[in-house]
Amino acid sequence: MKKLMMIAAAFSALVATADITVTGVTARQRWPWNNLVDIDFTIGGAAEVGESYAIDVSATYDNGNRSLFAKTFATEPIAAAGSTSRVVWDLGADYPEFKADDLVVSVTATPFSDATPVYMVVDISGGKDADSWPVRYTTTPPDHVQGATNEVCQTTELWLRRIPAGTDVLGTDNEATANVYHYAQHTVILTQPFYCAIFETTNKQFERMNGGYGDTETHSADPFGEARPTTKYSHYNLRGNRDWPSSTSAGGLVGRLRTKTGLSGFDLPTEAQWEYACRAGTDDNTYGTLDEIARHSGNASSGQEGSGTAVVGSYLPNAWGLYDMIGNVRECCRDRNGGGSTNIPKQGRTYTNPLGPTVAQVPTASGNNATVFAVRGASYGQNSTYQKAYYRSSAKSNANSSYSQIGFRVVMVVGGVRNDNEEGDYSVAE
Repeated sequence: MKKLMMIAAAFSALVATADITVTGVTARQRWPWNNLVDIDFTIGGAAEVGESYAIDVSATYDNGNRSLFAKTFATEPIAAAGSTSRVVWDLGADYPEFKADDLVVSVTATPFSDATPVYMVVDISGGKDADSWPVRYTTTPPDHVQGATNEVCQTTELWLRRIPAGTDVLGTDNEATANVYHYAQHTVILTQPFYCAIFETTNKQFERMNGGYGDTETHSADPFGEARPTTKYSHYNLRGNRDWPSSTSAGGLVGRLRTKTGLSGFDLPTEAQWEYACRAGTDDNTYGTLDEIARHSGNASSGQEGSGTAVVGSYLPNAWGLYDMIGNVRECCRDRNGGGSTNIPKQGRTYTNPLGPTVAQVPTASGNNATVFAVRGASYGQNSTYQKAYYRSSAKSNANSSYSQIGFRVVMVVGGVRNDNEEGDYSVAE
């Protein structure tokens, strides 16, 4: 028997500022009933057109005596002022088997800020051959205990945190030491918000998305192996072409994420996105001591897992709730490595949505026709000298190259990623 839920009325409720209004609220169940409720409304009054607001949904029933609170959405719980918006509440996920004939829905709009947590969750439990990977959104953090292993959020789901668009100063502030491993200090403007994976991709997540493990040598015999960051995979697997990022194959992991979620914004982070997310509006290492926030050469033999990598999420997250950004494994980025190219950021300059050098500006590596790509962060085998948001290195991208201390995390850019051929932006500064 299908579940039935009658929505008797809906009204606009609270806003953060009295001069801002939420009007025209309507709530309609999907028919036939599939657990989803479409909620339409308009944010107006003194709200600036286009400004983003975090949306909370609540409801009452039983003559207003009992309450429900939305935690799971099928769309981003974010809306812009000035036009009719819609969020889709997955009521069935929050309250299975719920029935009522007098449900009254209300909408709360709060000015969106860095501190407003919104998470995207991709269900990859169906594996590589599933027709689709369902996506949901929530304002509730994952059920994660620091140091725990084999949690759902580490293995069969991908959890990504929404990172706001904005401006930050990246690179080293020591101009005398600026080089290919420490870009000179420069300003970056990112005009698109993006979701960033809160964990480095684990062996189990990689197996679910790719059909096979990266670190095939250790995962099966290691009781912590499924929740460790995946390594020793071929970077060819990620974007499906050794000359990436000039092209992205549907057969690569990134292409598979785009196809199975229907979201074209999935990719590896650009270097600018990675460092921006790593810093989280702060300077390096300001949210704890190195031992508290990172797996590094000084503590890589401690903990329940023994030596080497740690289970993801074993150390403190940064201000945006991202774990292991400067430790555990180095992380590959979308950009080609600038190396000795002139197409690298210059001291004191400003760049908007930068991508790395073009193919012509970075010759292929000698001997194997492999493009060299950028790698960010530091690994468990490196010391505090390298555990910096601005530290960078490189690795080869051909199908035969794999690295024991390099992993990755994915991002999903709101509005879609830029064309893969639009590169070389460090040659154009404001």
